[in-house]
Amino acid sequence: HTLLEGFSILFTAIIIGVIANILIYKTLRELKFGERLSILVTAGTFLSSYVVWYIFLLPSFTHIYEYFSVVLAFWGIVKFLNSKKYRYSIFAGLGVSLAVLIRPTNIIIAALFLLLFVINAVKQKKVNYLLTFILSSIPCAVILIIYNSQTSYSSVVNANNFILSDFNGLNVLFSLQRGWFIYSPLFFFGTIGLLMLLKKSRMLSLIGLGSIVGIVTIYGFFAEWWGGGSYGARYMISLAPIVAIGVAYFIAQVNKSKNKLKYFINLIIILCVVFSTIILLLYRITPVGKLRPAIDSVGIMYSANRYTPFDMISYHINLLKTSASIKDYFGNLYKSVDGGSGFLIILLGISN
Repeated sequence: HTLLEGFSILFTAIIIGVIANILIYKTLRELKFGERLSILVTAGTFLSSYVVWYIFLLPSFTHIYEYFSVVLAFWGIVKFLNSKKYRYSIFAGLGVSLAVLIRPTNIIIAALFLLLFVINAVKQKKVNYLLTFILSSIPCAVILIIYNSQTSYSSVVNANNFILSDFNGLNVLFSLQRGWFIYSPLFFFGTIGLLMLLKKSRMLSLIGLGSIVGIVTIYGFFAEWWGGGSYGARYMISLAPIVAIGVAYFIAQVNKSKNKLKYFINLIIILCVVFSTIILLLYRITPVGKLRPAIDSVGIMYSANRYTPFDMISYHINLLKTSASIKDYFGNLYKSVDGGSGFLIILLGISN
C-alpha cells in the first residue's frame, strides 16, 4: 500500500479505538459505577484485551472494529433499558449486526440481544422496539449477503474449519499457549463479576455469560482455536467490552466489604493488568516464532505458535544474563524486535 493508505488505515483504527473506550466508560457510568472506577476498568479492559496491538501494530486486522461494534451494541442496550427510547434500540441493532458482518461467529451475541428485545416485546405487549432493533440490523445483513454472493471467500464459519470430534473449550480459556484467562487474567474476575451480577441485573448478566459460553463453544470446535499466527486470545476480543461490566461489578462489590482482604484482591486485579501489559510489550521485542524447537509442534499447532507468556519472560531474563555489556544487551534487544506494522515501519516503506 502507499504511505497515505498506510496512515489512513492506522489513524482510522486509532480513532475507532478512542470512540470505543469512550463508549465503554459511558456504559459503565450509565450503570451507576463511579467515575474513577469506570476510568480504571475501561483502561484495564483495553490493555487486557490486547486490542491495542491490533490498533497500532496490526491495524489491517478487524479486531478493533469488532471491539467497537460490541461496545456500541452494549452501550445502546444499556441506554435502552434505562430510557426505553427508540434511538438506543437502533444503536443496539446496528452494533450487533456490524459485529456479525465483521466476524460471523458474533451471531451468538446478536441472538442474545434479539432474545432480550423479544422478551421485552412480550412483557410490554409492544413490538415497536423489537421492529426498530431488527430494521436497524438490515443494512449490515444486506452487505453480508451481497458480499458472500460476489466472492468465494471462505469465512470462519465454513464447516471445513471445524473439528466436531475434538473440543478445546478449556484450552480456549486456560491453555498456556493462548488461553484467554492466561493472557487476560482480569477477565477471569470479570466472569465471576457477571455471575455475581445475576441478582441485580439478570438480563445483562445472562447476555454476558451466554456470550462467553457461546463464543468459547464455537472456537472450542474450531481447528485453529488459538487464532493462528497472531497475538493473544484474539478470538475473545469481542467479549472484552461485555466482561468489562463484570469487572466493574466485581471490584465494586469487593470494595463494599469491610474485610481487609479487599486490599489484597485489588492488588491482584492491578497485577493482572500489569502482567497483561508487560507481555504485550514483550511480544513486540521477542522473536516468538523461534522460542520453541520445530519438534514441539502438536498437530496443526506448529512450534512457532506454541510460545507462552512465560517463554517470553524467560527469553528476556536469559537475554539479560547472556549479554556481555549494556551495549551488547540493547544490540540483542534490537535484533529481537518482531511483528506488526507500526509508524516507523510504514515510514520506512517496508510494511506489507
